[in-house]
Amino acid sequence: MIRLAFLGVLLAAGLLAYLGFAVMRGSGTDEAQATADLSDAPAPEPAADEGSRLYFLQDQDLTTGDLALVLHRAGPNGEDLIVTDPAALQQARADAYITIQSTGGQTLGAQVLAVMGVPPEQTIASLYRDDTLVFHVTCGSTTCGPAAQDGSVNLAGLAAVADPLVRIDDQYDDYNAYLDALSALAADPDFALLGLQPSLVDTHPVAQMTPKASLALPSIIRRADQPLDVNTHTALLTALLQDVLPDGSSVDAVTLRDLGAPVVVDADNGRPATAGGQPIIYPDVQFYTPYVAISGVSDLPDASLEALTEQTLLRVDFEDDGAAFIASLGIPCPDCFGIQARGDTYDVATVIHRQPEVYRLSYYDLREAP
Repeated sequence: MIRLAFLGVLLAAGLLAYLGFAVMRGSGTDEAQATADLSDAPAPEPAADEGSRLYFLQDQDLTTGDLALVLHRAGPNGEDLIVTDPAALQQARADAYITIQSTGGQTLGAQVLAVMGVPPEQTIASLYRDDTLVFHVTCGSTTCGPAAQDGSVNLAGLAAVADPLVRIDDQYDDYNAYLDALSALAADPDFALLGLQPSLVDTHPVAQMTPKASLALPSIIRRADQPLDVNTHTALLTALLQDVLPDGSSVDAVTLRDLGAPVVVDADNGRPATAGGQPIIYPDVQFYTPYVAISGVSDLPDASLEALTEQTLLRVDFEDDGAAFIASLGIPCPDCFGIQARGDTYDVATVIHRQPEVYRLSYYDLREAP
């Protein structure tokens, strides 16, 4: 009985002590309030995760060949910059990075090998060795792109020592001169292509182009009752052209365009005269215009054009008959009208289209800005 009474006293004392502590926590003391304020404060920012950063120079060989690192849109006005100093690249290799992963684990940036295509707007930096692409650093998000916030991208001072990337656009009309320019570029470390190509599908050196030209020969006028034999005349023109054209050129095609019968027109403005709302046709003659497509040259000397004019001119004279026809119409002032073909006509051989050889070569000047 004495032991049970003793245990009962101990339990009662413990219960009183617990109730007293609970009352004190709920009393609103300053110490309790300070504890509550600390618990409501935001958690401190976690330290940057090194695994979310791409140190894009860290594992690169920066001692071999002529190196060029292009920093895309990194200039003050969004222009491209270039670093060619190996010492500057070495100094930045341990610190230059972009953020490649968000806190949610989303991949934002990457290092892309030279063999893979990259959208230009996502390219942050490109490393070249001896004018050959090593890799691109890309990013499709503002987290690591040109609009990245501080701390998301670190060029480790490279932008400060970089020079503007200066592009030069040249053009050649001679294939050998174009090839010589390419050879000179390859031998001069002050200049480089850095991925510039003639087009999305062509690479240097492009194949030699074939110059082309289109000619119009003097228009042919025949009497309507003696129509032109188109096939025979085409063959005659082809043979004649082969004798007149310069060496190395050839005839691709000869086309005779039948313009039909001419019409009566106002001599001042060329507008067709009408009867019953329809043009007045002069039915006694027929017009044709020959067109020639040639390759091997894009132009012809004046002597060749004069020879073609003299040898292909084939026309009947209908001036008097045409004037008599207009007078027979009974219209006022018959001298105010003439007769004109319906379509383009030519009095002399004319080059109407030229397609010369054109070789475009764009490259960069890597020399330091003065």
